[in-house]
Amino acid sequence: MSLLDEQRAYYEARAGEYDEWWYRQGRYALAPDERERWLTAVAFAERTLDEFRPSGDVLEFACGTGLWTRHLARHAGTVLAVDASPAMIDCNRARRLGDHVRYRQADIFAWAPRRPPSTWSSSATGCRMFQPSSSQRSGTRSPRRSGRADESS
Repeated sequence: MSLLDEQRAYYEARAGEYDEWWYRQGRYALAPDERERWLTAVAFAERTLDEFRPSGDVLEFACGTGLWTRHLARHAGTVLAVDASPAMIDCNRARRLGDHVRYRQADIFAWAPRRPPSTWSSSATGCRMFQPSSSQRSGTRSPRRSGRADESS
């Protein structure tokens, strides 16, 4: 089994408990001082994302259960939330974030969007935002390591 297959299986198995882990609840509970530090860091990241106000068409890689998608959806014109795990996408979709949020189950290393987004987001235990380069906005490069933006999504 490849590393990517192992990661996909891991997140597929954990989808139902991921938010419990994120919020440090139940068996993932921390000591009060550690939990306070964690929640303070999370609040800072959420506030920073809201202040950034990603707009236009946002492509979110590793969307998971929607912990970050919910923030992106408040500001973006559209969000395409992509994850390799169908179970993670199901959890995300259950948040009912609006018709402007679409989902795609895909291996991000083998897939590219039909058209480049105005903002990309990677949500692997924290949100990283960046603006694509001019060549990426023009469609000459996809988020993957090489190749052109794919016309079938």
